[in-house]
Amino acid sequence: MPSDKSTPQPFSFTPTEKWEGDDGPWSTFSIEVGTPPQGFRVLPATSASEIWIPYGPDCGGILANVADCGMLRGIDNFNNEPSRGFQPNASSTWEQIGIYALAGGKNLWTNSTTYGLYGYDTLTANQSTSGEPITFPAQAVAGVAAEAVWLGSLGMGSAVAQFPIESEDSPSLLDAMLEQNLIPSSSAGYTAGAAYLQSPGSLIFGGYDQSRISPSNVTLPVGQGVGQPLSLVIRSIIADNLPDGTLSLLPDDQAIFSSINSMVAGLGLPQGVCDMFAKTFNLTYDPSTSLYLVNDTTHQTLLQLNPSITFTLAESDASTATTNIVLPYAAFDIQAGIPLFNQSTNYFPIHVAQNQNQQALGRTLLQEAYVFVDWGRQNFTIAQAIHHPAAPDIIAVSSSQVQNGKPAYSDGMIAGVTIGSCAFVASVTALLMFLFFRRRRRQGIQRRTLIKPIASPPCEMGESEGTFYEMGEAEFKHELMSTSLAELAGSPTVMELDANRREKPPHVEKGIVLIHELP
Repeated sequence: MPSDKSTPQPFSFTPTEKWEGDDGPWSTFSIEVGTPPQGFRVLPATSASEIWIPYGPDCGGILANVADCGMLRGIDNFNNEPSRGFQPNASSTWEQIGIYALAGGKNLWTNSTTYGLYGYDTLTANQSTSGEPITFPAQAVAGVAAEAVWLGSLGMGSAVAQFPIESEDSPSLLDAMLEQNLIPSSSAGYTAGAAYLQSPGSLIFGGYDQSRISPSNVTLPVGQGVGQPLSLVIRSIIADNLPDGTLSLLPDDQAIFSSINSMVAGLGLPQGVCDMFAKTFNLTYDPSTSLYLVNDTTHQTLLQLNPSITFTLAESDASTATTNIVLPYAAFDIQAGIPLFNQSTNYFPIHVAQNQNQQALGRTLLQEAYVFVDWGRQNFTIAQAIHHPAAPDIIAVSSSQVQNGKPAYSDGMIAGVTIGSCAFVASVTALLMFLFFRRRRRQGIQRRTLIKPIASPPCEMGESEGTFYEMGEAEFKHELMSTSLAELAGSPTVMELDANRREKPPHVEKGIVLIHELP
C-alpha cells in the first residue's frame, strides 16, 4: 500500500453500474473484504463511519427459499459459487473482535437496534480515475445478519473507535486513508445518482467532483446533534405541475428541522407533512410496512402529469442563504420488493417521523442533490446535482486551506497562496491538528452495549438481544470528527455537550452515555 505520496489526490470510488436495493434502485459501489477477497456492493453512508457487510446466516428464515438472496443483497460470487454473506472462516486474515451494537445502526424509523460481528480484515477498493486499487490489511468491518441492513454500507464519516479488548484505536476508512497520505483531507463528496436517468452515483474521498455540483449551493456548519451531523432546515416544499397548479406541502409554511442521511431511502417528515403528500398525490398508507403505496391508476396519472417537488434548504428558518433541490416525479417513482413485499410494489418514499431525530432526507433527495462534507472544517455543502457531465472534474481539498471559515470551491482553492505562506500555515496547522487530535482521542467516550461472543459466530443475529448471548457493557470511544482545525473570522466558540445528559433520544438507550466535544 503506497504511503509516500508527496501530493495525495482524492480517491474516486468505482460505481458498479448496478441499481440495487429492497426499497428502490440505488447506485452501489464495490469493495472486497478478506483473503481471498469476498466482494460486496455497498451504499455510502453520510452519517456513519463504519463498514457493514451482509453476514451469511441472514439468508435463512423467510429468505431461505430465495435462491438469489445473496445477489439481491449485493454479495458477489465467492469461489465461483453464489454466496449468501460474508464468510469469516474462509478468510485467512480475519481477526474477530466480538459482537456489538452497530454505531449509528439503530433503525431510524423503528428505533430498533441492530448488532454486528466485528473484526479486522483486509479491505480493498478500486479507484475509478486510475483503476488502481488500495488495500488496507487490518480495517475494522462488521458482518450484519439483519434485514434492516439489506445492502452493505460504506461510512463516509470521520470517527475513531476503540473496542474494550483492543489496545489501539480503529479509524474509519476515511481517516485511515488520510493517515496513510492517500487523500489530501478528511472530506468526502457524494451524490446517489439516478436510475431514471441511468446516471451512476459518485463517491469521492479527499475532495469532490465539481462537474456534478451546481454553482448554486449553500455551506452549513456540521451540527451538534449526536448521529445527525449534517443538520439543516427545510424552509419550503413546493409541488408544481399538479391539477390544482402549484401547492405548498408544508402546513402553515412552517420550516422543519431535518438532516442529510443516506442510510435511509426515503424522507422522514412530520405527520402533517406526510398527510399533505398523501392528499396531494393520492397515496395510501400501509400500516404493515409503514409505507405510502401508489395504486396503478394514481401511478399512471402521476406519470402523465410529471410533477416536480422543490425543497428549499437552509441553515435555519431565519437564514438568508438557501439552495433549492428540485426532484422530478421520477425520483419518487420507485418500487419495494423482497423482503418488504413478495413482488415489486410502487410506493412513495416518505415516512412519518415520530420525533425530530427521525426527520431526515435520504437517498431519494440525494438522487438530485450533491453533498460535500469537510470534517476537518466542520462544514458541509449541498447543491443540486448535475447528471451526465462531459467528464469528471475532481477537485482536491487540502486540510490546510480555508477561506472565511469554509473551503473555497474554485481553482483558487488549489493554488492561491505563496510558497512561504503555505509552509508557515502548514507547520502551524500540523502542530494544532496534532494537539487537537491527541486531546480528542482521550475524550468522546461513548458507552455502548456489548454482547460477549460465544465460541463461534452465531447462526443468526437479529435486531434484538435474543438468548444466544451474555449481556455486558463496554466502553466504545466514538468521535464525530477526527480533525478540528478551522481558521474562522473572529473568536472561536467552544461547545461541549453535557456528559450526563440522558434525555434518551431514539438513537440512545440502555444507559448509553454520549460525549462529543465540538470545537
